[in-house]
Amino acid sequence: MQPRLTSATRKQQSGFTLVELMTVVVIVGVLSALAVYGVRMYIQSTKSSEAGAIINAIRAAQEVYRQDTFVYLDVSAGNYANLHPSATPGNFKRSWAGDGDSVATSQGFRELGVTVDSGVYYSYGVVAGRTGETVPTPPTEKEDFGFPETAEQPFYVVIAKGDLDGDGTFSYMLAHSMSSDVYIEREGE
Repeated sequence: MQPRLTSATRKQQSGFTLVELMTVVVIVGVLSALAVYGVRMYIQSTKSSEAGAIINAIRAAQEVYRQDTFVYLDVSAGNYANLHPSATPGNFKRSWAGDGDSVATSQGFRELGVTVDSGVYYSYGVVAGRTGETVPTPPTEKEDFGFPETAEQPFYVVIAKGDLDGDGTFSYMLAHSMSSDVYIEREGE
C-alpha cells in the first residue's frame, strides 16, 4: 500500500529548490556575459576591417602615383601627427570630408585619389620620402616594422590610428612600401 499524498506534500515535490534556481541564474549570467563579449569583439573586428581596406586602397593609389611621377606622395608632410580626417580619432565615425584638423592632409588624399563615401573610425596618414632619407619611426610601441633607418629606395609608410572603445588608448595599423605586410597594434595588447 502506498502512502497517501496530501496537497502540502505535492506542492513540495512539484517545485524547484533554491539551489536549482540559483544554478540556472548563474548559467544564464555566464552565457549572457559570453554573448556580450562576442558581440563586442565582432564590432571591433568590423571597425578594424575598415582600416585594412582603406590602407590597401592607399597602397594601390601610391603605386599608381609612383608610376606617373617616380616618387610616392607624402600626404602628411613627413609627420605622423598630420592625420585625416582628424588627428584625434574616437569611438565614433567621422566624415572623410574632415573637420578641419589638417587641410593639407585632406588635399593630399584628394591628389592621391583616395576617397571614402562614408564615415571612418580611424584617422589616416601617409609619410613618404626619397632614397637616402631617414624613414620616420611611427608613434607605436612596436619598434621593428621591417624598414631600414635610411631608405634604400623611395618609400611610403601608411598609418591608421583609432580609439575603438573611446578610452584614450589607440590602435594602430601600419603598412609600408618595403613589405606587403600590414602591422597591427591593438588596444590593450
